[in-house]
Amino acid sequence: RTRQLLRDLAADQRTAARIYRSMVPEGEKAAGRGVCLCGWTKITGQKVELHRAEGKDGARAFYKGLSKCGLRWVCPICTRAASEKARESLNDALAAARDAGFVPVLVTLTARHHARMPLADFWQRLSIAEKQLKDVKRWRRMNAADGPLVGFAKAVEATHGRNGWHPHFHLLMVMRAGSEADAIEAVQWIREAWLQQLDGVGLDGTSPAAVRRAFDVQGAAEAGSYVTKWGAAEELALSGAKTGRDGGRTPWELLRDARSAEAERDRRQAATLWWEFVQVFKGVHQVRLSPSLKVLIAAHQEGDPVDDGDERPQAVPVFEFKDSDWEFGRWRRTRMREAAEDAGLESARDAVLAALLDVIQPRAQDRHC
Repeated sequence: RTRQLLRDLAADQRTAARIYRSMVPEGEKAAGRGVCLCGWTKITGQKVELHRAEGKDGARAFYKGLSKCGLRWVCPICTRAASEKARESLNDALAAARDAGFVPVLVTLTARHHARMPLADFWQRLSIAEKQLKDVKRWRRMNAADGPLVGFAKAVEATHGRNGWHPHFHLLMVMRAGSEADAIEAVQWIREAWLQQLDGVGLDGTSPAAVRRAFDVQGAAEAGSYVTKWGAAEELALSGAKTGRDGGRTPWELLRDARSAEAERDRRQAATLWWEFVQVFKGVHQVRLSPSLKVLIAAHQEGDPVDDGDERPQAVPVFEFKDSDWEFGRWRRTRMREAAEDAGLESARDAVLAALLDVIQPRAQDRHC
């Protein structure tokens, strides 16, 4: 299963590169260009090597000397790695809150929308409302040194469905409270402030539907469940599961559909929507922790250090690529990696060489990024 998931990740990444090239006129640049080079182009002055490490779950092979774009909203491979680190931080926040006797709650901030709303305009208004919420008196009182809010983590997510784009914020808030009910009540205090901010930026903060859905707060069980699932959008490439609600699709599901939808029309539509999302969200933080929450986590980790032991597998190089080898060998990079994993250490080099020589010629439109 893991092998198929990694194959899908690589295929989705190249799909992202193809969409970029189809959307940007030759000679021009736009957000997301790095995905064309990520895991594909060698770093200047370095050699490309394939390494192999033995672990408890078997051998694992990986490349060194290749560029990495680090684009979280654009590249499924880089996003996967970053999302795992973010999830660890959120889990640390929950553990620190529990050990200190605080109560975590999960707040969702969103706004009503319709299919004709451009994502760029909607996101600009929504993000302004979220920033302004932190400046209102109610928030500042809650976040004061003697206030009920210890710290918070903010995560950004987005889906697209029949009512258009649905970007939203999740706030994992760690509260000083005697009970979960008290914590939820303390957070409910800012509901009205959020609705007022929506009105102030031209979004709906007054209708009955907005009052019901624009602000939601849930207890620790839901917060823990969310952290467990967080990154599902990033891991769509890992499972292929539909994670959007009510028929909505995450950006990663759109990217997958741009590659694998049955009808050409559906593939084109998914690619266009994914491209719209990338141009708006590239550079937006997926998860941010407040300074006070970072302090709480640091104190928790200092009191409960993690013992990694000596179980980390040592990686050894099994194949070094000449520049000319990599120029055509990258079209077989997944097959070569798998060959290195399947063979024994002594025969790994020969297995990689066999996979390298069994190369297909790239299509003309795929030759350059």
